[in-house]
Amino acid sequence: MNIQFQNPFSQKGNWYKGNLHAHTTMSDGKKSPGDIVAMYQDGGYDFLAVTDHNKRTVVDSHTGKMLLIPGEEIDISYNGCYHLVAVNTREALSLPPEARRNVHPKDIIAAVKAKGGDVILAHPYWSNETLEMTRLCEGVLGVEVYNHVCHVDAANGHSMAHWDDMLRIGMRMFGFASDDSHHYVVRDMHPLDTQGGWIMVKTEQCTADAIMAAIRAGNFYASSGPDFKSVVIDGTTVTVETSPVRSIAFRTPQWGGARFEGNDGKLITRAVFTVKSADLRCLRVECTDEQGRMAWVNPLWIVA
Repeated sequence: MNIQFQNPFSQKGNWYKGNLHAHTTMSDGKKSPGDIVAMYQDGGYDFLAVTDHNKRTVVDSHTGKMLLIPGEEIDISYNGCYHLVAVNTREALSLPPEARRNVHPKDIIAAVKAKGGDVILAHPYWSNETLEMTRLCEGVLGVEVYNHVCHVDAANGHSMAHWDDMLRIGMRMFGFASDDSHHYVVRDMHPLDTQGGWIMVKTEQCTADAIMAAIRAGNFYASSGPDFKSVVIDGTTVTVETSPVRSIAFRTPQWGGARFEGNDGKLITRAVFTVKSADLRCLRVECTDEQGRMAWVNPLWIVA
């Protein structure tokens, strides 16, 4: 029995922080492209994808020093609602409404890939998607395990169960956290909907090609607050180190996971888990800080 894991913590390079889902006044966002680029740059982000609805917004590359990756969010219907985030495309799909009705997700995924891009399945919990729906998304890079605007606006931004369902049937999906920002301000009884979900990518250069290659390889983790410091695999034992958190959980779509928490409310920074059976097939690690914010490592696959 062995564990297959593309370990970003053992890769050469630097960590780069980015968001792959944000909206501007070019669709239904409340801030201009230039304004949101400035906000993310001031917030310490290294890269950003502007993903307006059904159009590819090109932001002036001289707006700032942050890497800008082109994209668009494609909304389709196919026995339900799908939002597919296309990133790093050479050109837009820009499909009219009639071309987005009753279209199979695989056709959109293929069309995006034909234009040099990749697809992330957005907020399946918010979209009311079932396993029968998400399983039609074979070929996407992964799923938004956390969507910040869905969380702050409607309390359905966490899609861990959807992710686990996909992993359970063998779909090798990465987990992404994103903002999907629209308002960019604090509203009555709603906190700020920006800079609350991101990915940390390990690569040697902060260029679109390098960032996307690292993401496709799995050299990243997702977060809404905490940091992962390391993941070490020794045989079938997995040791994880994090920033101070309330709990660290080793989750599996099958039986056999474990959750660790400090005694007497003390925060922890390390947990160890040993895989005892190949029947687990898949394992992923998540941690939760004092504020309830979470971070997620991409899946580890157990092979007999």
